[in-house]
Parts: sequence; C-alpha cells; structure tokens
Amino acid sequence: MKRLLVVFLSVLALLTSTIDASANVCSANTNGKTAVCGESAGKCFYQSTWEFPTNGPLASTQANSNCCYDPGVQDCGAGAVIPGDNFVTPLVSPKRQTQSTPLGTDLIQCGLRTIVDRPDNICDVSTSCSRRGYQFICPFSKACTNDMSLCPISNSTTCTGARSQSCGGDCYDDSSHFCFDHEIYNKDEKFKCGGGLYEVRENQKCCGNSTQGTVYNPIRKACSNGKVHSLNERVCGRNTFNTKTQGCCDRSRIFDLATKDCSNNKVVNKGNEWSSKCRKEYNPSTHTCLKGKRPFPSYGLCNLGEKYALKKCYTPNSAQMGGSCASNDQCAAGKCAGIEGLTRGKCVCQKDNDCGLNAICKRGPLGIGKNKCVSTVSPTCPSGWTYQNRKPLKKDRCNRTTTQTASLKCKLGATNKAKNWTGPHAQPGKDECRSKKGNNPKGVKCPSGYTHNINPGADSCTKSKTDHQTPTCPAGWDYKSKKGKDTCLNK
Repeated sequence: MKRLLVVFLSVLALLTSTIDASANVCSANTNGKTAVCGESAGKCFYQSTWEFPTNGPLASTQANSNCCYDPGVQDCGAGAVIPGDNFVTPLVSPKRQTQSTPLGTDLIQCGLRTIVDRPDNICDVSTSCSRRGYQFICPFSKACTNDMSLCPISNSTTCTGARSQSCGGDCYDDSSHFCFDHEIYNKDEKFKCGGGLYEVRENQKCCGNSTQGTVYNPIRKACSNGKVHSLNERVCGRNTFNTKTQGCCDRSRIFDLATKDCSNNKVVNKGNEWSSKCRKEYNPSTHTCLKGKRPFPSYGLCNLGEKYALKKCYTPNSAQMGGSCASNDQCAAGKCAGIEGLTRGKCVCQKDNDCGLNAICKRGPLGIGKNKCVSTVSPTCPSGWTYQNRKPLKKDRCNRTTTQTASLKCKLGATNKAKNWTGPHAQPGKDECRSKKGNNPKGVKCPSGYTHNINPGADSCTKSKTDHQTPTCPAGWDYKSKKGKDTCLNK
C-alpha cells in the first residue's frame, strides 16, 4: 500500500507539474472546492461511489466541467480511461481514509508503472501492446502493461487459476497469502487467529481457527482440538487429560491407564477387548466372539474351544446319544437330528457302530425320518444244530448232519461162489476177501450211495445227510437279515 501511495504521489506530481497557476479557477465561490484536479478546468471526471467498473473504467463516472474538488472529502486520482481520448484523464472520487483499491485500481488500469516510465502509454487499445514495447494487455481495461499483477479486476468471479481469491478487488493465491480487513498478507509473515492479525514467530502460533482461535507459545504450551493446555496434557472432547496417567477413547471419553483400556472406541477393563459384533467386552485369553452357522448366523461370546450355533455356545463331542444338540459336531457319536443352522435336535445314530454292543441303528424312511438305536439279540439254532452265516439278502441257517453205516461186501465175479470166500478181512490199506480154494484175494465194496472209508482197522461204509432250518428269534423280536450275522430286533 505504501508503494502504491508513493507511485500515486509521483503520478500526481507529474500531472500537476504542468498546471498553470493561472488555470486554477478554484476559489471560495466554488462551495469550498479549493483544489484543482487535472491539467485545466473541464478535463476531469467525477465518480460518486467506490464501485468496481464492470464494462470499463467509467461505468460509474460523470463528466463535469468543474475540476475543483474538496480535498477534505474527495481525492484526485489519475488513470481513468476515456474512450476516444488518447491520454489519462484525472478522476475525482469520494475520499477514503486509506488510498486503497478503487483509487489504486484507477491508477493501475492504464499501467501505472508504465505511465511513470513511459508517458506515451495512454491506454490506446487500438495499437498492439507488443509494438509499443509492452508484454501484456489487461483483460478488462485493455491497458498495456509489463506486470499483470497491476491489472484491475471487475469482481471476485474474475479471479482464476492460482490467483483464485479476491480481497478488496485484488486477486491473490490463498496457498501463500490471505485476506484480512481488505488487505492481502503473506502467510510467511503474518497469520490470523481469533479475529486478530499476528506476526509469524517461533513462539507464537494459533490454536483453533482464524475466527475463534487463541494465540499461544508452542514452546511452553500445546494445542489439541482448538484448546490450549500444558505440554503433558491433551484434549479429549471438551476436557483436558494428563497423558501420563490417562488416555482418551473415541476422542470423547477419558479413562485411567492403570485399570482401563480403549478397544474399538470403547472403554473396557484392563486387558480386555471390545467386540463390535458381540457388543461385549471380553478377555481374549479366555473368550472369543464367534459367528453362528448359516443360513441365519448370529454372534456369540464363547469360551475358547467352544463353538456357537442357534444363539448358544457348545463344546464339540459333548452331547451323548439322545442329548440335545444344535450341530452335528456337538454329538459324541452319530449326528444331530435337527436342521443345522435352523432348529435344535437330539443326537441320533448314523451307523450301527454308533449304538455300541447289542444294538443297531435303525434309519428313518428314505433317510428323512429320525434314526434310532434298537436293541438286538442273536438268532439261535436248536440243540445239535450248527449256525451258518450266509451272504446279505440271504438268511442265515441252522444245519444238522446225520451219518448212516453199512457193511462191506466182497467183490465177487458171476462165477464165484460166496461160500468159497471169507471176509472182509482187515489189513493195512484196503480190506480184502480171501479164497477157501487158494485163489487170489478179492477186493471189498460198499452198498450204492455209501462211501468206502479206509481205516487203520476195519474199513467202513458211511452215508451223510444234512438238514436245514432258519434260526429263530425270541417272542416279540423281529428277524433281520443283514451283512454278517443276522440279528433279532426288539419290536
């Protein structure tokens, strides 16, 4: 601002140095307007308000032949662009306490620096800027300039790119500067805090924001959540806590580090954890949160080693036959007759071995009905009969074998007379019949259907007969043919 004021005064001195003393027509009869603006009477414009022009620098100006003005309430500026003119026309505007934006903008609109250095820059937009030694042209005033930062703006919506923010009519880059009371400041030099403006120093920072913050010394104090506190404290919610003995859970709850912990944003007893699924705190060394079985799973807190189903914890292999169950693996043997994940049931057999000795597993119809263990006894045979296991689908049977005997006879030819032969005589090997006449011995034979048995003593003739019948069950028991030995089932 000081630089702009100096430049303004230089321009004003340049403009007024050529004013002829005789041309100053201002006197007491001009209603107190004792100062002249412009090179001569009639060459100035009046602007009633400090408005920003939208379609050119003279949108709010009025021509007047009287160039006298009251320096107590008005300022005489330079730089208004008059269409058709080829020089800078002075502009009389309402006075402000500081020579800032509107007056400064008026001066800038024609390239203030260039006016001082090059009086021939008279904002003639019909001539190319580069031809006249300038690098840029201002987008709104169409003035030639070598410094785009000196170009005017029409309103805040015209600030684009890095210079995207507006402050008192000027654009600035909010990554490196900020606006305070219509003035632009460098963030490396100043900062805002609690509505005030402060110098950037090592021992001075803002805790909070620029409108409600508090300035503090970061060497001696700390800042958390917009609150200033001692270095060993922090802010939890609306309260401060000592970081050596306390902690903050979920940014709102203070807890004692000696007896409590924070787990999943919940305050729990020391060593415990919070389960968001089971909605309970638990000791991870003794318990765990488990998900139940589909299709309608829920969560439950169970002892380690347990499982969870149908809203209850259970120990695998703990339910005996006939005991209540929620899952197949809860049964020590067999299976759970309920629909897993939907209904509870009882442990029932799945195979014969599940029923132990003297019982078998009787399965429900088509595998849908409930299985059950049924007591069994072995079928029996009458005394003197033997038991025979047979193939599946064939009943076992009882067998009894009887033996008949017959006498050996001599093997005589048709011409041999029986009275001339003796025997049979026992001897090693086959027995024989002997001749009374001195003829060679004859062999022996058994009747038809009998087997000749050569014995160490006398040979024998035998014939075996086997009888069969089905084994029988006790009264009230059903006979069941099965693989292995058939059985009798208790009705």
